[in-house]
Amino acid sequence: MGTLGIAYHQRVELAALDGPLARVTVLLGGRLIRRYLGMEADGLRREVERDTGR
Repeated sequence: MGTLGIAYHQRVELAALDGPLARVTVLLGGRLIRRYLGMEADGLRREVERDTGR
């Protein structure tokens, strides 16, 4: 499973939470997932730039 698949499953698990802190947990978890995906995309961009000599 790729990075996006893992992030999707983590998001689904967060959405299934129930309780008084569920909304806060989902918001923070979603933010962490988006940050991780952004860092992953930046790393891939740098790798492509390095490989193409840009």
